[in-house]
Amino acid sequence: MTADDFADETQSSRQFTLTLADGRKRVYRLSQLKDSADYVLRDGEHPWRFQLSTYDVGDLLALEVKNNADF
Repeated sequence: MTADDFADETQSSRQFTLTLADGRKRVYRLSQLKDSADYVLRDGEHPWRFQLSTYDVGDLLALEVKNNADF
């Protein structure tokens, strides 16, 4: 896939910040493609983009937003 393949991403996206055991954080953004059931996953530290099906991201879409205070 090329960058042009992602030109039709929707404006709405979800951002996920994961904290690793050593305290480092990883940031990911998930956006749905226009006119498609597929999604694009971006890693905040790398230029790579991954196209995922709705089946692949189903559990991520079902996550509730929680603050660290909730844990």
